[in-house]
Amino acid sequence: MERIFTDLKYKALAILFVAVMIISFVMLDSEAASPVTTTMKSATLPVIMMKTSSGTLYNELHGYTSDVDIHLMNDTITPLQDNRHLNVIVNTYGENIESLSYKIRKLGDMSLIEDTRVTDYTSDGDYLDAVFKVKNLIDNDTEYLMQVIIKTDKHNEISYYTKIFCSQDIKMQEKLDFILNFNSWTFNQNELDKISQYIETKSTGDNTNYGKVNINSSKAQIGWGDLNPVVEGNIIPSIKKHDRRACVCKSPLYYGSTVGAGKL
Repeated sequence: MERIFTDLKYKALAILFVAVMIISFVMLDSEAASPVTTTMKSATLPVIMMKTSSGTLYNELHGYTSDVDIHLMNDTITPLQDNRHLNVIVNTYGENIESLSYKIRKLGDMSLIEDTRVTDYTSDGDYLDAVFKVKNLIDNDTEYLMQVIIKTDKHNEISYYTKIFCSQDIKMQEKLDFILNFNSWTFNQNELDKISQYIETKSTGDNTNYGKVNINSSKAQIGWGDLNPVVEGNIIPSIKKHDRRACVCKSPLYYGSTVGAGKL
């Protein structure tokens, strides 16, 4: 029974990953009208990323310098460790971090539960590595809103938002490992066979273009066919939904591939 459940769980994760591939291809296709190399604009504010105890980065958060409706700030959800600690990485993008703090609120009425200034961190100038030690004021298996507040030499206050929850034995690292491994297999023809047990290829699957890839597509289609793309930059999954059984992640991909006379 446990083996059946595990297989179903990973098939579900595979479905979700393939769905994200569609989004990724649309992003690429929308920029492919002219065969030129484009450079992404650099971030103008520090960027926050969560880090597992094994060092995997996830949930990249971008900041706001003006007031927002905090009821709408629920794009990602971040699981806390069993001890309620949360490892956070800040890419400073050249700004000097003067203070770091966080607030936790109840969802719904947004009543304040905790307001803590963080002093447990190290910095090398480019990156700040912090540990949030959340107080024992939240219930297990209940979602809350966390607002991270950064003050820098250039900005008085930058706010970042994510939902958080604390639960036991959620196997977050195992799920992230699978998602990242599945992704790497699709870009490596020597390892593409590893996805076979997680897909359900059908003759009705549409294998005519990379904008309609799903779990029913062929293995070759999921593996990008003869496109031979190269991933540009790091892949940082964003957790959209999560519980003990499964999680929903979105992983934007930026990649290049030689097509005709130019590079996408």
